Amino acid sequence: MRSLSRLPSFAGLVILGFSLVYLFRHGPVIQANWDSAELWNNIAETANGYKYSSELKLSPSNTGDDSSTPSPASSISTQSYEAAFAAPSQSTRTALPPSGQNSNSNAQLGCPCPKPNLVLSAIDGPGWQDQIFIFMQSLELALGEESLAAHRQKSCPPAAVTVKIIVPQSLSQELPTGFTALLQRYPSLEFVGSLPEITDVPVVLRRFQGWADLLNTVSGQYDNVLVCDLDVVFQRNPFAMPMRPDTEILFFAEWRGLKIGQCSVHVAWFNHCASPETGSFIGHEESSAYMHLNRICAGSVYGTARAIAVYMDLMATQLQRSNYQCNDQAMHIHIYYSSLLDNTLRSKGLGRAVLVPNEEALFGSIGTTPMVTFNEWGEILNEQGQVQHAVHQYKTHSLLSDIVWRKYGWLTEVGQPEPIPSVAKMVEEAAGALDLSGSSHDADSIDDNLGSHGAEYDLKYVRHDDHDGGEAEYQQYRLVSVSSDTCGKREDLCSCKYEDCQVHYEWY
Repeated sequence: MRSLSRLPSFAGLVILGFSLVYLFRHGPVIQANWDSAELWNNIAETANGYKYSSELKLSPSNTGDDSSTPSPASSISTQSYEAAFAAPSQSTRTALPPSGQNSNSNAQLGCPCPKPNLVLSAIDGPGWQDQIFIFMQSLELALGEESLAAHRQKSCPPAAVTVKIIVPQSLSQELPTGFTALLQRYPSLEFVGSLPEITDVPVVLRRFQGWADLLNTVSGQYDNVLVCDLDVVFQRNPFAMPMRPDTEILFFAEWRGLKIGQCSVHVAWFNHCASPETGSFIGHEESSAYMHLNRICAGSVYGTARAIAVYMDLMATQLQRSNYQCNDQAMHIHIYYSSLLDNTLRSKGLGRAVLVPNEEALFGSIGTTPMVTFNEWGEILNEQGQVQHAVHQYKTHSLLSDIVWRKYGWLTEVGQPEPIPSVAKMVEEAAGALDLSGSSHDADSIDDNLGSHGAEYDLKYVRHDDHDGGEAEYQQYRLVSVSSDTCGKREDLCSCKYEDCQVHYEWY
């Protein structure tokens, strides 16, 4: 019997012995991370995770070199809404195995430190403040969503994005108050005074020389560049758009149901390019070969920084040779379909330019598209049902414009002095302030204000006939100098619970 009573103690010693052996071989069990899918890891596995993290061969940015094939861990899919939202960019993010640590440091995560990306646009005056607001607000939200998704997936964050809008030198030296407010709100935004002043030449032609001059100075600082008009709304990080290894520039076609020769505007552009004013820069025989082809939007071009710099130099040179009489979109179409751009890129040792069909583009140009769909989240889709990373010319669709304004637009013009109204004082507060100032004239105006909106005015709100006390005993709590017009519009930047902006005790 005594030997049987010692059996539990013997079993305990055996279990303790096995535990010590496991501890010696594997280390103690620790909690890795409350946010981890696997709640528990051991020290050895965590150490191996760090080792794997630091030894990852991170694929370089997509620069058109065939050798820069993205690894499976870093590739992205654009075939679904979920993938477009959550998947990392192959040029800026590489997925890492769980390491049991959360850190904001790229170095601690084993992430690369890629070059930032650049967005370019242009304006020639103080207008477009409302459009810049939507442009920047939607871009910041898209980048923020991707950064949050990267944090949740324990992936490397997206590369930084800088926005440079070229303006005339005079404007950059004395910015309007609205522009200053935008700069304070969006630190990634910069107005650069590099738009050349060329007499009688519209900004859509001058901007290419300004962009070329700027890129010749700064292109080495950036990975990829997006050049676009300001009537663009962003729904995803535009720099997550994939490019094949042999491609360095993406052009974006407009709706395929309206060819160049079917559009009187395009025909007029090409006719002018063949006129004596341009020295017959693009002859009728040459342009006639383009008439059955898709229109290509000159308001959006995407590619590597080095290739976009070559494109800008080419466009600026060709427009200057045409005496700035040939339209920019006609020239844009010409250098693509004539292979002039590809030949120039090839001579520089760079990859090719590719035209993305409108129906599958992740950067959509919808100015002439007769029907556009969007999902239940209000996100605009291409014809394949994919959420587009950016949408150009959304203002040409009234419903889409309304959706975009509701999501990203301002409530009133930014930069105005003291646009937010003060909350109205109650009668007793205003009277106390008047007692201190000794003014009787303002006291009369308070009485007049109360008289115009007294108990009789409030009868239409009466709900409880048996309410204790009348409105008269609460006169000291009424608001001074308010009416049904006080907060009637969104731009008033205030809201009233009731129509007359007063409290109605009969409702309580």
